[in-house]
Amino acid sequence: MIERQLLARIAESPDDLAPRLVYADWLDEHGRGDRARTIRVECGLDAADVPAWDPRRADRAAVDEPERWPDLPDGVAWMRSRRRGGFCEGIDGRPAIVLARAAELAATWPLRALTIQADREPLDLDALIAMPIARQLDALTLVGGALGPDAIARLCELPRLTSLGLIFDGVTAAGLHALVRSPLMPRLRALDLTNDFRDDLGRPIRDAFDGIAVPTLRALTLAHTGVAAVSTVLAACPPLRYLGLSGVQLRERGWRALAGAALPAWLDARGTGVVPMRAVHAFRDRANVAAVRNLDLGESEIGLAALRVLAGMTWPALERLDLRWTSIGAAGVEVLAASADRFPRLVRVDARQADLPPAVQAVVDRWRVSFTAP
Repeated sequence: MIERQLLARIAESPDDLAPRLVYADWLDEHGRGDRARTIRVECGLDAADVPAWDPRRADRAAVDEPERWPDLPDGVAWMRSRRRGGFCEGIDGRPAIVLARAAELAATWPLRALTIQADREPLDLDALIAMPIARQLDALTLVGGALGPDAIARLCELPRLTSLGLIFDGVTAAGLHALVRSPLMPRLRALDLTNDFRDDLGRPIRDAFDGIAVPTLRALTLAHTGVAAVSTVLAACPPLRYLGLSGVQLRERGWRALAGAALPAWLDARGTGVVPMRAVHAFRDRANVAAVRNLDLGESEIGLAALRVLAGMTWPALERLDLRWTSIGAAGVEVLAASADRFPRLVRVDARQADLPPAVQAVVDRWRVSFTAP
């Protein structure tokens, strides 16, 4: 009974870490110290605003604790990316079953995020907005559904929504145009448009953001959309904390747009095809790389010559570099190791290459890196 009351207080005030720490004290008193430690560690990360790319976040996400979370029916899963303060705060599944389970969990669990698979089963948006839990949702992702302007207007009724995903054809061109100009847009801190308008090379995204300023957005995902959107979106947004471009074939046009823009703290450019030499040279002597803390180039076609140019630049804030499944080989890793002074804050590198010479391995060991064969 007491535990249920403590959980209810956490559910009532999901932004407040204090009830979680009170619950951790109660767990300690009742012989559940492991669970209490998990809550305290994760509350500490939240209080310090530790970013998503920090290794400490990845370490916490790897901790397997589903047996400590409420049971979920078949077809619904916990969203591990929404693990905060010792609780997984999001669920993912088909519309009807997600809404039903969310209603049951709301009284005793800090549920603040839903991912709804609306590509094969229609979502009753009116039912979602009428639910009590809608008042505390801060993140909603709809997979499919092709929302138009009327549905976007209904989403504006979610009072705490700050993160919105409309992915895999989750929004129409008219719907996106309405969203960017809606009262909801200034409240959004994160927008995910993964796999929208891919056949149109992202042109509807470009058209929707054209002439618009979005000063509040901090994270934008355009994965598997199109290069047409890149320069317009960068002009519309302030310096972002995260820009996701994985799977976008950037070519020279896209890379030059990035070179001339304010770069985000986290640039995800995995699987973006060939990184042209002329585009790489456009980054030389640009101060915008000073803001980058996390750079993902995995699965992209970056040659040794282009890597030498990048390694010859100074990256004063870079903490993590991802070069997995590229073709740089051991020679590329040696180039990085020889340029270690250009990366004064680098602590994590992932390159999945062949075995390295001992002298090179000694350098990369300082970055706490395991370069292993694929």
